[in-house]
Parts: sequence; structure tokens; C-alpha cells
Amino acid sequence: MEVHDVELKVGEVHAVILEGLGSAGYCWSHRVEGSSAIVNVEGTMIGTLPDRPESGNLDEQYIISGKAPGRVRLYFELRRPWEKNTEAPLRERIFEVRVKE
Repeated sequence: MEVHDVELKVGEVHAVILEGLGSAGYCWSHRVEGSSAIVNVEGTMIGTLPDRPESGNLDEQYIISGKAPGRVRLYFELRRPWEKNTEAPLRERIFEVRVKE
């Protein structure tokens, strides 16, 4: 799996846009490997339901904010929330985030 490198300074942000698949019940989630004091991650849908494409899927945007110097690995996983026992996500994106002063 490809790992995407992101370098931020404290206070800077980086946007990650992930292709949605909500019409099939999938949604993106994230987890932080390392200290959660280094970054903040907030997600939102892009667009509104009346304006969604014919596929019915809205992309999801996550904003990564640098809070403190350090390094973390972020995993974004596309899964159906009710499928608790699936081993691998349908899709996964991995980011190595380094935050500097």
C-alpha cells in the first residue's frame, strides 16, 4: 500500500479528499497511529444531497491540522459501519504526517 507523505508546520492544515461510496453503505473513518496531540483530524461531506452526482455518492474531505511537533501515521479506511467482522477495508489510504515547529 502506498504511503503519502505530508509535512506541516504547527498551525498549518492539509486537506484530503476521499471518493465517497455512501450509496452502497460505505463511509470513511480514520485512526491515528502515534500521539493524537500532534494532529487534529476533522471530516465532512463535500456538497449537499440535492446537488449530489448521479452515482448518489458524495466525496468526503478530511482536514489534518498540525498541533504539535512530531510524526504520526493516519489510516483512512472505507467500510460499512455495520460489518464489524470484515478483515480488510474496501479501500485504505495511509498518510505519514510530520509536523514541525
